[in-house]
Amino acid sequence: MMNAANDQLSLDAAGRLIASAYAATEASRLPKHARLYDAITGVIETEQLAPGQKLPGERELCTLTELSLGTVQKGLSQLMADGRISREHGRGTFVRPRLRPLMDLWHYRFRDPATGTLLPVFAHLAERAQVLGDPVVTQALGDDPARYVRICRVVSIADRFRCWSEMHLPFSRFGGLLNLPETEIESVNLKQLLATKFNAPTLATTQTVLLRPFGASVATLIGVKQRSNGLLLQIVGTSRGGVPITFQRIHVPPSDCEMEIGAAAAAAVATAAA
Repeated sequence: MMNAANDQLSLDAAGRLIASAYAATEASRLPKHARLYDAITGVIETEQLAPGQKLPGERELCTLTELSLGTVQKGLSQLMADGRISREHGRGTFVRPRLRPLMDLWHYRFRDPATGTLLPVFAHLAERAQVLGDPVVTQALGDDPARYVRICRVVSIADRFRCWSEMHLPFSRFGGLLNLPETEIESVNLKQLLATKFNAPTLATTQTVLLRPFGASVATLIGVKQRSNGLLLQIVGTSRGGVPITFQRIHVPPSDCEMEIGAAAAAAVATAAA
């Protein structure tokens, strides 16, 4: 939430600001939901709407912008997927604090094709839950009677494109992840978090890379066409004694950026931090 109450606009003022920004996109050939996304992103990026600012409700935005409810919901869903807004049950929708760049992503990094420099990476928590494991998860981690923790994050690569990451862990050992503050598991390397919070360092990994079509839910969250092809990285992390503690799936869409994985990505991060 914002530090100073007088920095926060009234809902009416925030609504008028969004409506004006949306109207300014009229010349754009983008779909209406994308124009709404761009309008709200713009007033957030220019700090006209500051972190903690409450936004008008969906139906109020429909009235202000003359958009359908479905269009407004689609635009807001995209903003949530990017980590720009959050919804609090019973309270409303708010502008989120700006995400910190994740500088120690282990398994994959991307380089700007024009400059060769590493692109900043931002991770937004989309879901965390106790779940049943599918056969691939169970085979990788072993059967856990208490089920598994699943942590899903949308990973934005310099606002150019998004990846989808989901990590599974045995609940009996890592159930405490569900109780940590959201900020502790967003723009952090989850494997480092396991080492510091649970005394479970990742000492080795094995990974496979597959070419697979995106499912409907993942495609929507990262903004690509359903059934279009992308890379699927599957990574098993092991700790002391060779015990598997993490199974991660990372969905990567096509892009013009060079992707570094495995040892190359780790070396690049180490060099950048030096």
